[in-house]
Amino acid sequence: METILHHLETWGCDVPGALERLAGDTNLYVSCLRMFTADKGFSQLRAALECQDMRAAFEAAHMLKGVAANLGLAPLLHPVSALVEELRANRTERLASLFGQVEDARRKLGSIVAA
Repeated sequence: METILHHLETWGCDVPGALERLAGDTNLYVSCLRMFTADKGFSQLRAALECQDMRAAFEAAHMLKGVAANLGLAPLLHPVSALVEELRANRTERLASLFGQVEDARRKLGSIVAA
């Protein structure tokens, strides 16, 4: 458990802030992280972007942004926040690149919490 928390902090996550929001429960935190890496919001976001359904993409990205913020996942929060803003402004040029960054961060998170 401590190794996971250490890797998250090294990666740039706000583990102390997230644990404060979860009353210091490290088991709950790691459980939430594991559930989040498998969250259907990622596949919903991918599908919405592929179908060019910008409203659905915005909703999925916005939900992921909120969870990432609450879990202190800054390395994921930054690209997903940028994606939300591009969708909010109805700009499409950077969506594929930003989604790639979101997916990269999700994979990294998954590798950390799988340890």
